[in-house]
Amino acid sequence: MESNMKNLALLAWMVGAAGCGKVGNAGTDASMFDAAPDADLVGHARVVTQSHVAGDGAVAASMSGVQVFALRPNSSMVDLQTTDNAGGAALTIYPGGSVTAIYPHVYDNNATAAQQGADLVTFMGVKDADALTFGTRFTPYKGGTAANQVGTVNVTVSGAGATTGFVEVETPCGYTEPPQFTAQTATVAIPVYAWCNVSPFEIGGYIYQDAPTAGATSYTYNAPTLNNGNASFALSFPAGHAFTMSTTGVPAEVTSVSFNTQPTLSPEIFSDGNFANGGGTNVGGVVSGGAYTGMGTIYPIGDHLLGALHFSRAGGFSSTTLYDQLPTNATAWTVTAPTLVPWLNGSALFSSEHRLEWSSEATTGASAIDAVVVTLTWSHAMMIGNTNVALPYSWTIILPPDATSVTWPTLPTQFAADQPQPETDTIDSNVRLVEFPSINGYDALRALPERNIVCPDCAVRVGEIPRAIFTN
Repeated sequence: MESNMKNLALLAWMVGAAGCGKVGNAGTDASMFDAAPDADLVGHARVVTQSHVAGDGAVAASMSGVQVFALRPNSSMVDLQTTDNAGGAALTIYPGGSVTAIYPHVYDNNATAAQQGADLVTFMGVKDADALTFGTRFTPYKGGTAANQVGTVNVTVSGAGATTGFVEVETPCGYTEPPQFTAQTATVAIPVYAWCNVSPFEIGGYIYQDAPTAGATSYTYNAPTLNNGNASFALSFPAGHAFTMSTTGVPAEVTSVSFNTQPTLSPEIFSDGNFANGGGTNVGGVVSGGAYTGMGTIYPIGDHLLGALHFSRAGGFSSTTLYDQLPTNATAWTVTAPTLVPWLNGSALFSSEHRLEWSSEATTGASAIDAVVVTLTWSHAMMIGNTNVALPYSWTIILPPDATSVTWPTLPTQFAADQPQPETDTIDSNVRLVEFPSINGYDALRALPERNIVCPDCAVRVGEIPRAIFTN
């Protein structure tokens, strides 16, 4: 009995390292994974599926009817379930195997059935009692007609000193740019539709001056409460203030750094380039003696600031970014002796073998990593009548931190159309190393929602994670 228990423990360790499909890591002999997995080795996981693509509903909304399945490392299926009305499912899993959710694209090709791509998401190296939450952040579908308009938000925008120029107003319902104005104020009427009738209703304002100071910009933010889809209020533009950014104790191989701050507006607003790149400041330069200091101007908009510090080194390595959440009224940000993820040194895709490999190098300073996130994207062409239609796909694979390669699983027969087809599809890949200092290891990371793992800067922006470090 003791011998059998030891063998079972060894097998559990082996498949835990292997993941599903196959996960390679440094110093591991791949031949140890060739034996067939024990079909009787099972565990149980709780799966929650939330909105993933435009049309599913609001970010983090429960999503029913999503198919989720568990695979062994040899791609044989353990269990297949469809999530219930609350977006939940109990799934039998293989410890060390994988769990995948498939989200069809609702709006592809005018929402025509059988003409839709999909998002696939896989957690590798799952364990008994895991609670896995699928779902991403996205810019919602933006469209509407007078027939389904539920209200109007009237905004009076003060010109922040501009006598001529233009104003943009970005909201959950989309973006509105009134005609160029020639006075100190402009009035914007924003139609509100059922799909964007949210309260508070975040609004970002951006003004570009033609005169008196050509090219000058100002930013503002408000979040009024709607009354049956309606509101009227004024937007004013606060003055910017000086901001000092510095870092010390930087690893010796870092050659340069750059800082930038960004207002923390909703994803719908932030997707507009004027807000993503404005309302904050950008400074940077060469690191000297492991330190750098720069100054800029920021605008106190949103409920807090997102600070980004980018580290670069010579030799073809990917840069690394550290994101922090900062108070809106902050006047300084200092990062001391940062703990970085390893330096990513390229990847190689072997699409015909369903395999991706990558290499990394530890920093000379403190280093940590919670997970590797691999993303595959491709378009599958098909003929519909006389029209060549491209169906977009993506596959996000979340892996243990010591992984240096992945052979992605072969999907069950009923999902074969959603599998990348190397013979006909051009597959692109991306590898990201992710570290959350507030999360202790891969087991704890799997308890995070997918949306925070795949978009760590988003997690900091909305205040769900205090700091994130990852490769770009």
